[in-house]
Amino acid sequence: MIIWAGICIVSVVWGGVHYKSGYTPDLDKHNSYFKFLEFWRPCINYFIALVLVYYFVSVRWTYISQDGGPSVGDFILGAVFLAGVFGWLPYFIKNITEGINVIFGKIFNK
Repeated sequence: MIIWAGICIVSVVWGGVHYKSGYTPDLDKHNSYFKFLEFWRPCINYFIALVLVYYFVSVRWTYISQDGGPSVGDFILGAVFLAGVFGWLPYFIKNITEGINVIFGKIFNK
């Protein structure tokens, strides 16, 4: 529980710093929903990235050190981690779901 609380606190702090670094009063929209989403979007990105780091260090590292090498899934986790740290995770997920939607649309319309 201490680790999860630490992950939550760090992600909220980093999300707040990220929000304040991009905050400009000139572009401030007076919509409270917009401010809410712009604050929590980086928080969730950092939370997912920190959970992936915790999983990789606590669970996967023992398997990698025993087996001798990472698997393809570890590289996928690394890509998701980088997307979360750099703030691209919502766009990453949006593009993946749109791609799946197009594939299913082509399959089921034929």
